[in-house]
Amino acid sequence: MHASRNPNAAQMLERFVALARRNGTARPRIAVVTAASADPFAVVDFYLEVFRQLGAEPVWWPLDAALAGVIEHGESCDRLETVRRAEMALPGRERVYPDLAVQQMEQCLARANLAQWPTQVDGVFFSGGDQSRLRTVFFTRDGKPNGIHRALATSFAAGSLVIAGTSAGSAVQSSRAMLSNGESRWALAHQAISGRAPEPGCTRAGRCGVGIPESALTYDAAGGLGLVPEAIIFDTHFSERGRELRLLAMLHDAAVSNGIGIDENSAVHLRWQAGTDTLVEALGASGAWLLRRASAGGDDGYLWVDAHYLATGSSAYLGSRGWRLDGDHRPVRRARLSAPADVLDAGAMRRFAWDFAAHGRRQSTFFNSVACGRATIKVMHSERTAAFAPLPPATHGSVAGVRIGLNRSQCE
Repeated sequence: MHASRNPNAAQMLERFVALARRNGTARPRIAVVTAASADPFAVVDFYLEVFRQLGAEPVWWPLDAALAGVIEHGESCDRLETVRRAEMALPGRERVYPDLAVQQMEQCLARANLAQWPTQVDGVFFSGGDQSRLRTVFFTRDGKPNGIHRALATSFAAGSLVIAGTSAGSAVQSSRAMLSNGESRWALAHQAISGRAPEPGCTRAGRCGVGIPESALTYDAAGGLGLVPEAIIFDTHFSERGRELRLLAMLHDAAVSNGIGIDENSAVHLRWQAGTDTLVEALGASGAWLLRRASAGGDDGYLWVDAHYLATGSSAYLGSRGWRLDGDHRPVRRARLSAPADVLDAGAMRRFAWDFAAHGRRQSTFFNSVACGRATIKVMHSERTAAFAPLPPATHGSVAGVRIGLNRSQCE
């Protein structure tokens, strides 16, 4: 989910609150986690007010890197401000947000109760920012799930908790690996790097790691929260930032089967039961890409995915054989087809994939510039390829069964 002033964002949050109300409570209790933010205190009032207006009873779950560090090392709560300054470069929060600082201090002093939160609320909402910061509060320094994560996972698996997030709060839902950084153009020429993401601004400060530029595609091989039962990497701001090939490359580099790329002001709702396929529904302004890593189609050097675009109002299932669109869609045929000037332009791949599927051409190849040359992108039909008319009020139609291959530029 990606939230903004767009009315679609309000509708998606309304859906989340309605799902949290399933226990029969008139005002579902929603725990808001702002740990992904550079300043977790700064966005608390905004989200609490949003959920109040939507008829929920929101509470701030005051997790951040400082609180997590103090708890993990068994330190005194008097150390919160010192740790916050050292770990998060956030001095003086107790002066700027005295009421929130008091709330966090109270939770620190009663730290044994922090793991009880998932049993006391109907939903948990993760705000945006940096998914690596958010992941930190649920895992120990050596990468093991802490008590708070175990409690969250237990309540979620039992079906008593609905979880949602925006931007980084969606990306952290990844399982086998979690994207942490990287420009799409960099991914067209270089393999993704497993390890810590470079610090923002490290190029100007001269502090980037050796061989890891600020634009490098990086991922956490341990994954995100890992609550989804499938091997999925989630990415956000997707079509608008031309991230299709970035996620394609990540699936191969991190050896993960599936990827979901969520467009701006859009969301996906995942539902499953033991022994059944996962149902994915697209909501909001546009929709989401569904990618599945595929073996080489006889073209050495290409990274392949089977790709579908799930437009808002449509749904699909993820099973052992990959994605399949659900429901009755009206196929579309058209004569126009032209390759994008730059596949990384906003919405370029989304438009081309729909036109390609509707056109009927068996294969299309085009090239994209990178700093050291050009990458080759190949799009092919499969036995399931089809383009479908938008379902009102959607403006984009769904696409089924397009194969996309990337042959990276040969950069040293």
